Amino acid sequence: MFMTQRMAELTLGKPFGTDQFWEWVESSDEGPWLYVRVKFGRGGIREPGSRIFILSDFDTLGIIVEESWEAFWIDRVTFVVSDKEDQGSGLQTHLVTGLEVAVDRGTLSRLHIFTFADGTQYIEGHYDNIDAIEDKRLIYSAERDTRTLSTS
Repeated sequence: MFMTQRMAELTLGKPFGTDQFWEWVESSDEGPWLYVRVKFGRGGIREPGSRIFILSDFDTLGIIVEESWEAFWIDRVTFVVSDKEDQGSGLQTHLVTGLEVAVDRGTLSRLHIFTFADGTQYIEGHYDNIDAIEDKRLIYSAERDTRTLSTS
C-alpha cells in the first residue's frame, strides 16, 4: 500500500509539517487495512495536532503503540475492508478495541485476531481449527493504548 501526491511537482514536506499534499491512497491488494488516527502535542497550543496512518501490515500498529508517549498517542483505530466479496460497492468499517497475534498450531500460520467495539471478532490468516489457536500476544488494546485529552 502506498500514498500518492496530489501534484507530482510539490514537495512532500516533513511528517509533522504544515504541508499536506496527500490526496489518494492506493493499494495493490484487496485485503483489509487499518486507519489509525494519532494525536500529538504542539508545544503550548491547547488543541493537539492529528495525523492518519493507513496500515496494510497489521504489526505496524504495535510499532506505533511502542512509539506512543505523553505527547504522541493513538486516538482511534478503525478496521476497513472492501465489501467487494459481497458484491457491494463500498467499504465496511469497524472500531477496533483489540488486536492480538497468534499461531495456529495445526497450520503453523500467523494470525491477527481483531476484536471490534460490538464484541465481534475477525481473524486474518489461515487456520484449520479455532481451538488450535494458541500463543496469543496482545499488540493493541483500546483501553490501554488510546487516550483523550481532558477539556476541563
